[in-house]
Amino acid sequence: MVAIPQVQTVTPPSYDEPSQLSGVLFVIGCEGDTVRYRCYHPREQLMSQGVRAATRSWNDPHLFGDTLDYDLFILHRVMYNGFIPDLIDLLHHLGKIVIFDTDDLVFEPTMASYDNLLATMSDEQAKHYRQSIHLRAQTLSHCDYALTATQFLADRLRRHGKQTFITRNSLNDELVQISEDAYRRRAPQEHRVVIGYFSGSPSHDQDFAVAAPALLRLMERHPQVHLHVWGYLSLDGRFAQFGERVQQTSYVPWQKLPYEIGQVDINIAPLELDNPFCQSKSELKYFEAGIVGVPTVASPTDAFKFAITHGENGLLASTTQEWLANLELLSLDSARRQAMGETARQHVLAHYTSAARGIELTRALNQIWHDGRARFPASNVSHPASLVIAQLMRQLTGMGATDDPARTEQLITRLADERGSPRPWSRLWAWSKNWIKKQLRRTYEREFFDQTCVLSTELTAGKKQGGCFTATRPNLYRLDIPFATYSRLNTPDVILHVKASPNDRQDLATVCVSAALLRDNQPYRFTFEPIPDSQGREFYFYLESPDAFPGNAVGLWITQDRQQPAFAPYYLPKEREP
Repeated sequence: MVAIPQVQTVTPPSYDEPSQLSGVLFVIGCEGDTVRYRCYHPREQLMSQGVRAATRSWNDPHLFGDTLDYDLFILHRVMYNGFIPDLIDLLHHLGKIVIFDTDDLVFEPTMASYDNLLATMSDEQAKHYRQSIHLRAQTLSHCDYALTATQFLADRLRRHGKQTFITRNSLNDELVQISEDAYRRRAPQEHRVVIGYFSGSPSHDQDFAVAAPALLRLMERHPQVHLHVWGYLSLDGRFAQFGERVQQTSYVPWQKLPYEIGQVDINIAPLELDNPFCQSKSELKYFEAGIVGVPTVASPTDAFKFAITHGENGLLASTTQEWLANLELLSLDSARRQAMGETARQHVLAHYTSAARGIELTRALNQIWHDGRARFPASNVSHPASLVIAQLMRQLTGMGATDDPARTEQLITRLADERGSPRPWSRLWAWSKNWIKKQLRRTYEREFFDQTCVLSTELTAGKKQGGCFTATRPNLYRLDIPFATYSRLNTPDVILHVKASPNDRQDLATVCVSAALLRDNQPYRFTFEPIPDSQGREFYFYLESPDAFPGNAVGLWITQDRQQPAFAPYYLPKEREP
């Protein structure tokens, strides 16, 4: 049986000396706010402690060159697909330490049914989501250590035989500065009390339902109490009876969130206590409100019990009776409310800033670094083929090899000619060259709209890429087309032309978009005026970028069967037809 190590916490630290790391690389495996809290904020924390840190997307081939430049590789929610298996293998050959990171329960397939987000997905989306959990579990199994945000998650990771360090989510310097300004601007109103709920995703209806009965009773008893909801939430119809006392506002970006939180008097953070996905959540709703002086009433999950001392810097509620009593206490006692908000603010400033968490994170990674070097035999540190591969990958990516498969072949040949490959190294060189070509080739093949696609050359000035299709419904109004940005910022305009046929001079629709708005390996929605009689008609479309040049241009994904840009047509639903 595998011995299960004890969960490690970073206070008190077991290793405390200046960092000897040459660098830490965060590999981003998903999108959303979790990337800020687990990649961008920790990067800032490490840099504040003098540790070189950077981020890189999981599908960026430059990662192979990065293997020479960093000691620790932190894989945040990265799935075990593409070239990630080979990357992890290469890192281990080079004696580097690979760490799995998560602040959500997205690595145990048996727990997927507890995620309320599944209810908001289509069958196909749910299938892909479940598959992603399996792939993240595979990544975890190949990593050396784990980092996570809560004790609950650390306990789950222990079951997978991983020594786990808890590094809690926190604010970054920019968010602290914005929050300071929002705190100074706060102006609570004397004749009303506003309770705020901030939902970051469409999966929190059941969480809000935990506090809903208490809120309804509270608002029935006390007409000065108002409810304001931000973000995604299907509000219970019973709240309609309170008219303008209930407001809903759409999701706001994080830069504006402190000002919105500053408008409320009480923040609530209800969660389902019997749901492991909810138990895994971090305490960010507490410290995002606390930094602007707003007290929080929360469900007593693992993270909120860690952050909140009941009655001092916040309140905890398990039952409807407790929710009602706590909300009523703060609603009727403004002095208590303000004092608790100020205590929460001082607590957050002391424990949830980059300066505070940076020290703890650096100590934790130093401990991993020194422990890891002792655990892994020196014989695995210098694998000649791995060194050759890593050096060549860095040269090739720096020379633009990943922009074009044909160019990759030319550059490999050129490097081979320059090196001359002395006889003792000739076999190693040949093996390395074939390995590199295999990995780079993987990056040129993806699935879009249930079709296997390959990456074309850059869409530069003078080039056009197009294709034909037959519309299946009336009111064609949108084409979704995926692009590759090569993990860089491109600036020229990309223009879509829609015509009745390739020979027509006049466009039925023309849409221009800046390449800076396109996302790497993601479809962009080109929308135009609906074409009412589109059903059964043939259409031709093409894309061009007249001002683009190599190194400042996007790429297109081409279907293998029809050799035309991948795309998906969309038609207005009947209820929206003119």
